[in-house]
Amino acid sequence: MTFPGVKALDNVDLTLYKGEIHALMDENGAGKSTLIKCLTGINNFEAGEIRLEGIDGPIRNHSTLDAQKKGISTVYQEVNLCPNLSVAENLYIGREPLTKFHTIDRKAMVAGARRIMTDLDFDIDVAQNLENYSLALQQMIAIARAVDMDCKVLILDEPTSSLDDNEVEKFFTLMRKLRDQGVSIVFVTHFLEQVYAVCDRITVLRNGQLVGEYPIAELPRVKLVAAMMGLNVKNTKMKAYMLSSFLCSIGGICYCLNTMSGSVSQATGLEMDAIASSVIGGTLLTGGVGNVIGSFFGVLINGTISSLVKTNGKLLSSWANIATAALLCFFIVLQSIFAVLKDRKK
Repeated sequence: MTFPGVKALDNVDLTLYKGEIHALMDENGAGKSTLIKCLTGINNFEAGEIRLEGIDGPIRNHSTLDAQKKGISTVYQEVNLCPNLSVAENLYIGREPLTKFHTIDRKAMVAGARRIMTDLDFDIDVAQNLENYSLALQQMIAIARAVDMDCKVLILDEPTSSLDDNEVEKFFTLMRKLRDQGVSIVFVTHFLEQVYAVCDRITVLRNGQLVGEYPIAELPRVKLVAAMMGLNVKNTKMKAYMLSSFLCSIGGICYCLNTMSGSVSQATGLEMDAIASSVIGGTLLTGGVGNVIGSFFGVLINGTISSLVKTNGKLLSSWANIATAALLCFFIVLQSIFAVLKDRKK
């Protein structure tokens, strides 16, 4: 899919199994919105094809209505229904039941709307206007409309962005129910924890190209972020470890120079805090619990020696501070080496 001067999609494949919740992930502007528009008939793509179960040969959607008729529906973050109409009218808009005199059969419409909502375990007054209900419920009504239109593929584009935690959980319950009924769901979100809470598989895009498809159990969060950003996880960890050690070493050298010059002051305490902060920050970045413990162990050594220094005079203070800084740097470099060796074995 190409726009003037920009190749939005390049050799992208999306395989969606029946009865699964499939996350579509990328950085902003990397192609997922374009892919959705190609699937739903908004964009005309130059190459490739769409195949759908139950339809012989490739299909091409020329509009969102055309896509809906084939079983592909989309619910966006902003609900595209009519708030001034009732729930029943919104559920049947464009396909209202008619009487034999070709007028809208409102009684049949209300009865049908109640059946639709009851089937999805929602007990609401379908005669009330849509605007009287929360955004979360409005989105679920939009989903109910799609399901009643024999939806095979349901695309949810950032549907939980404006929902609180309780509403999100209700939304997930509905998603799981639809999955169990055989509906295939494409879930687009920037909340990683939601992906791991409800999805079965993940497709990752980057710069308009396919990075890969992964079962959720085989793609930890750090590897997902690395795939989206184009990073090598092990190299990133190594760089973070070594940067942390480098910062500690520089801080330690400055600390030693201060103490050797005899200008022991409150500033040296700030330098040690900076050393400890750089260590802990670097180890937290890579998620190494053992490294964090090691960092705190180094800080504990510093605190213990500093306490002894205060009771033993300034001369001992200089040498103690030098020893503390050197020892802390030694421990940090040592744990970084062990961490890198451990990563290489994985």
